[in-house]
Amino acid sequence: MLASGPRNGPETMAARSGSGAAFEAIARLPDERPQRPASSRRVARRWRVAALVTTVWLLLVGVQIALARNDALAGRAATVRATQALGSGIFGAEAAEATLRRAQVSFASASARLRAPFLQPMLVVPVVGRQLRSFTALTAASTRLTDVGATELHSLRRDIATAAGAGPGRVEGLRRVAAAANRGERVLAAVELGPEAHLLPSLASARSELENRVVEARSSLQRAGVVTDVVADLLAGPSRYLVLIGNNAEMRAGSGMFLTASTLESRGGSLVLGPVRSTADLVLPDEGLEGPSDLQGRWGWLRPGREWRNLGVSPRFEVTGQLAARMWQAVDGTPVDGVLGIDVEGLRALIAATGPVEAAGTSLDAGTVVEYLLHGQYVGLPETGHPEEADQQQRRDQLGELAAGAIRAVEGGSYDVAVLASELARAASGRHLLVWSADPRAQQAWETAGTSGTLEPDSLLVAVLNRGGNKLDRFLEVSPRLIGQRRADGTHVTIEVVLANQTPLGEPGYVAGPHPLLEVAKGDYLGIVSVNVPGSALEVRMDGSPPLVADGPDGPSRVIATPVLVPAGATQRVMVRFRLPAGAARLRVEPSARIPPQEWRMGSEVWEATAPRRVEW
Repeated sequence: MLASGPRNGPETMAARSGSGAAFEAIARLPDERPQRPASSRRVARRWRVAALVTTVWLLLVGVQIALARNDALAGRAATVRATQALGSGIFGAEAAEATLRRAQVSFASASARLRAPFLQPMLVVPVVGRQLRSFTALTAASTRLTDVGATELHSLRRDIATAAGAGPGRVEGLRRVAAAANRGERVLAAVELGPEAHLLPSLASARSELENRVVEARSSLQRAGVVTDVVADLLAGPSRYLVLIGNNAEMRAGSGMFLTASTLESRGGSLVLGPVRSTADLVLPDEGLEGPSDLQGRWGWLRPGREWRNLGVSPRFEVTGQLAARMWQAVDGTPVDGVLGIDVEGLRALIAATGPVEAAGTSLDAGTVVEYLLHGQYVGLPETGHPEEADQQQRRDQLGELAAGAIRAVEGGSYDVAVLASELARAASGRHLLVWSADPRAQQAWETAGTSGTLEPDSLLVAVLNRGGNKLDRFLEVSPRLIGQRRADGTHVTIEVVLANQTPLGEPGYVAGPHPLLEVAKGDYLGIVSVNVPGSALEVRMDGSPPLVADGPDGPSRVIATPVLVPAGATQRVMVRFRLPAGAARLRVEPSARIPPQEWRMGSEVWEATAPRRVEW
C-alpha cells in the first residue's frame, strides 16, 4: 500500500537539487540556433523600404489619376453646358465660348496630371498601361478639341458679324466663315484618340463618345464650309432664284401649298425681292408642262406642270424645283438659276432674327406671325370659300409685304446673324426651307446642308394632302404609329396613320369650307393620305383595299396614296404595311412640314417630326 502526502525525504530533495543543476547547466550552454547573416537583414530592410515606397507611389498614382478624372469630368460637364448654350444661337454665344475655355482648362489640367513623371512607369505595365495611355490620349484630344472649338468660335463670331453687313463685305465675311470651318475640320482630322481595343468599359464608352463627337463636329464643319461658300457665291451673284411661298394651312407632301411666287435677285452681296404674285394667276394654258416620268405616272392626273397649287404632290423638291423653274420661264419668259421654297415656319424663322415686320399696318413678330398666316388673315373674308377679288388681293398684298419686309431687314443687315443661322437651320431640318439649284455644285451643297428636300433610299414620309379647298390642316392632328418585327424573310413594318379632325365650331367659311364645288359639310377634311416608303420595300399595301390614287416608284422611294374624308370631330385610321428585305431593319423618318408637327410613336418612344430621325429594329 502506497503512502499518500508530500514526499519530503532526502531522495526527493536530492532529485530536485539535481534537476536545478541540470537546467542551470543547459542555460549556460552556447546558443546553437541558426543566426541570420547581416546581409540578409539588410536585404529584408530594403524590401520593406521598397514595399513602402511602392505603396506610397501607388497611392500617389491613384490620387493623381483620380484628380485627372475629376478634371476630365469637369471639362466634360463644361462642354455639355457650352453645347446647350450654342443651341440657343449657333456661332454667336459668348457664353459658349467662355464655357469652352473653362472646359479646355479642365482638360489641360487633367492632361498635365497624366504627364507627371512618377506616372510614366505605369505606361509600360501590361493591361494597366493601355488603360492609362488611352486616358492620356483622350484628355489630350479633349484639350485640343475644346481649344479649337473656343478659338474657331471666337473667329466665327467675328467673321459672322462682318457677314451681317450689306454688299461686298457680307460676301467677304461669309468667305472667312467658310475658311474657318474648313480650317477647324482639318485640325479635328489630325486628333489622335489613342488605343481602341481591350479597354475597360468606362474608358471604351468615353472613347466612343468622344469619337462620335469628333465625327459629328467634322461633319458639321464640312457642311458649314461647303454651304457657306455656296451662299457667298449666291450673294456675290449675279443670280436669280424663284421663291415659292407655301401655306401650311393647306398642305402638300412635305411642304405647304405654294400659293404665292416671286423672284429673288442677288448681285454684289445685295438682295432684291421682286413683286409677289398669286400662283392662281400663273396657271399655264392647256395641259401645261410634263414632269419627270415618276411624277407623271403617279400624279399626272393632277396636272402639277400646269397648276402651281398642285406642285409638291411629291415630297422630292429636286423634282418640284426643276418643274417650277420651267413653268416660271413659260409664264414669265425669264429663266432662273434655282428655286427656293419657304413656308410659314420659314418666314417665322426670318422674323425671329430680323424682329417685327410691318404688313399692311399690322406688326407681326416671331410670336404672332404663324397664327396670323394660318388663321388670322382669313378672319372676315367671305363665307363662300370664293372671296371677292378685292379681299383676296388685299390678303395677297399683305403676304407680299410681309415677305418683302423680312428681306429688306436682311438686306439692311439689321438682324442677329446667330439667331438667323440657328433658326434657318432648324427650319431646313423640318422641310420649312427647301432649295434647288440648276448648278450641280450648288445643288450638292444644298443636299449636304439638308435643304434640298431629297429622299434617301430608306426614307419614310407620311403626308396628308388637302383637297377640300379650305384651311383646315392646322386642325388635323396626324399621329403615325410605327410597328416593326424582324423575321427570317425581312422586317415586317406596319404604319398606323391616325387622323383626328379637331376643327372647332364657329370657324369662318374661308377656313372651314365647304368649297361650293364639293359636296362635303362645313369643317370636313377632304384629302389624300400619301406615304413614301423605301424603294426596296416589298408587298406594299393598305388594309381594306381602299381606292389608290397613286401607287409606284417615286425616285428612290415608292409612294402609295388613298383619298380620305374625316368629318369634323371624327377620327380615321389608315394602315400601311410593307416588308423590308432580309438584312434591312432601319428607316429614316422624314418630317412632313406640318404645323403643328406630326407626333410619331414607336413602342414607348414618342417624338415630334421636326427633323429626320433614324429608327432601327
